[in-house]
Order: sequence, then C-alpha cells, then structure tokens
Amino acid sequence: MLEVPELAAQLSGAEASARAAQEQIRRAEGDVQRAKSTHAAAHSGYARLKEAADSHAGLVAQQEVDDSQAKDLEAEGQVSAAEASLSAARQQLEVAEATRKQVAAMSDYTRIVAPFAGVITDRTADTGALVAAGTSESTQAIPVVRLAQTSVLRLVLPVPESVSANIRVGEPMAVHVQALNSDFPGKVARFADALNEQTRTMETEIDVQNAQNKLLPGMYAEAKIALDQQKNALNIPVEAVIQSEDGPEALVVNAQNVVELRHVKLGYQGSTRVVVLAGLQEGERVILGNPGNVAAGQRVVAKDQTVPASSDSQGAQ
Repeated sequence: MLEVPELAAQLSGAEASARAAQEQIRRAEGDVQRAKSTHAAAHSGYARLKEAADSHAGLVAQQEVDDSQAKDLEAEGQVSAAEASLSAARQQLEVAEATRKQVAAMSDYTRIVAPFAGVITDRTADTGALVAAGTSESTQAIPVVRLAQTSVLRLVLPVPESVSANIRVGEPMAVHVQALNSDFPGKVARFADALNEQTRTMETEIDVQNAQNKLLPGMYAEAKIALDQQKNALNIPVEAVIQSEDGPEALVVNAQNVVELRHVKLGYQGSTRVVVLAGLQEGERVILGNPGNVAAGQRVVAKDQTVPASSDSQGAQ
C-alpha cells in the first residue's frame, strides 16, 4: 500500500463536492415543488376570477383580474426558474461525480495487487521510502517489486522458417534442462505467426508446468518438438544434396557405375540427414562430399561409406 497524502486530500475534496451537489439537488427539488404549488394556487385564483368576470359583467373589477393573472404568470416563471436551478444542480453533480471517479481511480493505484499468484523476486522499495511516480517518461521510475509466476514457466523459442508452418497450438514438446538433468513436458501456447526479417525465425512460446517449483526463471533449456513422423522414410545425408538453380539435385551411381544427375524432391531436413520424397529409390547409391570432382556420365569406382541412418527410416547408400 502506497501513501499519497495529496491524492487522499483530493479524493476527500471530490467526495465532499459530490455530497454538496447532492444536497443542492435536494434543495432545488424542494424549490420546484414549492414553486409548482404556488403556481397552482395562483392559477386557480385567476381562473375563478376570470370565470366570474366573464359570467357576470361588473361583478369583479378588471384590475383585480389583471393582478391575479400577473401573479399566475409570475408563479409560472418561478416554476421555470426552479426547474432550471434543478437542472444546473444535476449537471454539477455529474461533474463532481466524474471528478470523484477520476481521483478514486488514481487512488486505487496506491494499493498494489498482484494479478496472479507468484513469488516476489525483487523488491526495490522499503517501508517509508519515496517512490517516484511512473506517469511520465521523463521520471526515473522503477518498479516497486517484481513478481514471477513460477507455477507455469514460459519458454520462448526462435523456430526456423523451414518448420514454422508446422507449428500448432497445443503441440507437445519435450524440454530438457541441463542444470537439473531432467526432462519436462511442455505444450505450444502461442506463436507470433510472423517471421523476424533479420533472423528468419518465428518466436514460439512453450508453457511448461512447474507445480513443484523445480524450474527457476532464467534457466537454459533445450526443446524438441515432433513436427512430422514418417515410418520407413527414405533419407540421405545432407552432404549428398546439391543446391542448384533448378532445385535440389543428387549425384547417383547406377548399376553400371555411371554417374547420373537426379532432380530430387526433399522433405524434412534434420542436422545430418534429409528426407527424399521423390527422385531416388531405396538402395541407390549417392555421392557424398565435393561434387566438383565428378560429372554426370562419368564412370567411377564406387566405394560404399557407412553413414548412420535416422531411426525408423530407410536410407539410400
């Protein structure tokens, strides 16, 4: 709770103004009722005199009729004036209430309420300390406390452009924390749905449950997400792929030990191997390393090289 004497005085003054405006409305309502009663009596007296003067000529003096009419009109004018005063009092109450609500809203900021359950990780003010107002950019205001929600931690990942289209909200993800040597389950909570123009990555947020408070904010973590699973997928080492203007290609050694240039259609690419969707068959041999040493149509002596294959997949040699 922050103590702001000036703001408390403004709030007291605004509440007093609102109460005074309410009292003014009650007085104005009483004046309207009295003015209407006076006008009703004056109008009735004038109506009777007018009726008597019209029915019996000379029974009532014309001066008396005129005086009664003037009183009637005067009472009617007092009613209008009282109603105008009542309207002005109501408008004054609206102004006072608006001022009171504005000051009350500012006063509510003196009570610090956490938006969620968590742990205070930093406190920059003690009891009795002067706290600068943070309503202006020119002030060097700092937070009073910093609160961390540790029951659920948020992991922000830069997902590469090549796999950004496969990200879906709710997708499970395994998070490994090296400091604890433990794995924690997580889910994709949200993503930017746009790429960073400089890094060509998309920010993706992963929510990791931390009910036992084992994880601490700021820890480094590694995340693995299953983008696509293909049983017995044909794949080759990434060193066998040649990127050309016509698209990805691979040099293949056929059964006659002659080099062929094949256009291939690639799928998901990992750190060491890439899935081939079309252009190669299982068991065909591809050339690794520097493709500049050989050319299509050249006869070569093939030497098989053992390259570890991905799990649950088949590979070209």
